[in-house]
Amino acid sequence: MTSPASARFPFSAVVGHDDLRLALLLNAVHPSIGGVLVRGEKGTAKSTVVRALAALLQRKNYYFIPFGQDDSYKKPCSLKADFTQLPDTLEAALRGVQLQPILL
Repeated sequence: MTSPASARFPFSAVVGHDDLRLALLLNAVHPSIGGVLVRGEKGTAKSTVVRALAALLQRKNYYFIPFGQDDSYKKPCSLKADFTQLPDTLEAALRGVQLQPILL
């Protein structure tokens, strides 16, 4: 049985810490930022957030279904997956190719 102290939580399951999560993601995408200093009170999930992102970054071979804009006039920042491209995406993934760049 896993003890609560050793339990692993996915990065997406961490609630709160929005600034910390953003800083860690930006540093992962653009390492020239120079790192992130993580500080705070004991028991506030600082190391949990960092470990969750580290586990995510160590995974390989993620492929995403291409996306498109939902409604450029009413929702200019909204994106949705284009599931009509799923068969082509799967074939490309088997070749190790991502069909469309991923925006972060």
